[in-house]
Amino acid sequence: MGVEKGLRTARLAKRMTQEELGRLLHVSDATINRYEKGVHQPDPDKLNKLADILGVSTDELLGRTPPRRELPAPDAWKSCPNLGEAALMIEEIAGAHGWSDERREAEHLEAVRFFRPQWLDEKKSGRSAVAAHVRLGVDNGGGLERRRKSR
Repeated sequence: MGVEKGLRTARLAKRMTQEELGRLLHVSDATINRYEKGVHQPDPDKLNKLADILGVSTDELLGRTPPRRELPAPDAWKSCPNLGEAALMIEEIAGAHGWSDERREAEHLEAVRFFRPQWLDEKKSGRSAVAAHVRLGVDNGGGLERRRKSR
């Protein structure tokens, strides 16, 4: 598999002519044309330079698409066996989906209602129940705290 399709797509996305790209790569526009037609292939050094110039990966130039990471469903935490694992899963889902702090807190509160409704009696406000839920996630292996620090 060659660079013909990926190179042309990336070049056009940057709104560059073959001549402009050739000048930046220190080759002729005819060479760029040959790459795009599949007549010639750039050597590995030129391929890396092309990727840098066009702001794409070499995989993209070669027409390879990286495997797509499936986003977890927003309510996937409901399949967790306990509240601690649900806390960790909510943090993972929140990071993957880019949730706001408010959305994250609402999901933690829903998890408390789902697993431990007794925590939401008159003695505990919803916010302190969420804090307890998050602490439980930390206390059950520290994964939540480690994940937050690694981001």
